[in-house]
Amino acid sequence: MNWQSTGLDVTQAENVNDIIEGTSIRGHSNKDKITSGIVEKLGISEEQADEIYNAAMDILKDSVVDKINPFKK
Repeated sequence: MNWQSTGLDVTQAENVNDIIEGTSIRGHSNKDKITSGIVEKLGISEEQADEIYNAAMDILKDSVVDKINPFKK
């Protein structure tokens, strides 16, 4: 999975990345903080922000797994 799968342009993806990097990703309340930041920065609905958050977490998860097991395909 990559940023293109979220439907975001490069600038929007960079904004989401900045929000995620600026917030600890552990804990439900931080998910709320991240999605609220995405709503505010991109001017989108909570539902869209939640979908972007979930896609971003999948991207991060895949990235971590790839670093742990570089032979996984």
